[in-house]
Amino acid sequence: MAYFGMEADTQNSYDVFEKAFGGQILPGTTYYHPGRVDIRTRIGRALLQKQSLSTTSGGAGTAGSGMIPVWVMPDVVDETRKQTPLVELLPRQAVMGKTVDFNALTTRAAAAFDIENEALATQVSTYERRSRAIKYAYSKGSVTGPAIAAMRGYQDALQLDIVDKTIALRELIEDKTINGAAATTPAEFSGFLSLITSHTRSLSGVNLLISDVRTEIDTIFNDSGKCDLAVVAPATATVLKGQLMDFQRYVGEAVNLPFGIAGSFSVDGVNFVKSRFLTDAAASRKAVFLTSNSWYYGVLQDATYQELAQTNDSYPFMIKEYLVLVDKAQKMNTSITSIA
Repeated sequence: MAYFGMEADTQNSYDVFEKAFGGQILPGTTYYHPGRVDIRTRIGRALLQKQSLSTTSGGAGTAGSGMIPVWVMPDVVDETRKQTPLVELLPRQAVMGKTVDFNALTTRAAAAFDIENEALATQVSTYERRSRAIKYAYSKGSVTGPAIAAMRGYQDALQLDIVDKTIALRELIEDKTINGAAATTPAEFSGFLSLITSHTRSLSGVNLLISDVRTEIDTIFNDSGKCDLAVVAPATATVLKGQLMDFQRYVGEAVNLPFGIAGSFSVDGVNFVKSRFLTDAAASRKAVFLTSNSWYYGVLQDATYQELAQTNDSYPFMIKEYLVLVDKAQKMNTSITSIA
């Protein structure tokens, strides 16, 4: 007598049998007899092929599956990096002493025509001594012994931190080149926005126009300068480019720069660079128009790596630089504030 479901049960039994012996023998087969037959090795190989270790074997892992290690790429993605073009665009001059001192001719006495054999008046020009104090910038790091040991073969922990601190120092100098204010923070040097005092104006929340750019160029020209570089906020650069497209099909990239700067362009011979160190808040944006050869860094000591004393199981160090931004003639530059 047959019962309902018997065929299915029989089939399941054969499936289980086949899986148990790798499909190598039939039911009732003697697969091992001492000295006569031994096909256990063949069965074992078949089982390995049919029951391979899969990506899910062994239970779920933290970021993958059991028995599969997680491989972390050694690259470090820097989500904070900022371009520092001014550090490269401005000259660096080696100096001695704790100050950078120089003389400026502020008023040139005018020459004059006179009649024959007349007593000549002496023309006296005016000179002024100027001085800028060297400032000291530091970036300190430290890596513990366990971190170095644990990261060996994957990352050079000390080198990774040295690179990080070097970039931090570079970004500090770029920031202070624009925004430094020694009057507020005596330890730092003053930057463009603090040093440019002869020609500065506010747009009172209005967009910067090409006509404004030409006004700044003319102002600088009339005060003995030659504007060749402008630093603006990102949104201001976009607005200017939009105006150029109204009458110019192609907005050419700036030329004669030491390296490529994304988004730079030229207007009337002035290279425009957008900076991540200028605020991009509406109605608070700023721009500076520069005669680039009227600026330089006076450098007492360039960026230098120095190991510090060990007081525990760590390797402290610092990157240091002694310098100051020197404004040889600030009146040859202009600044605009409160741009939309």
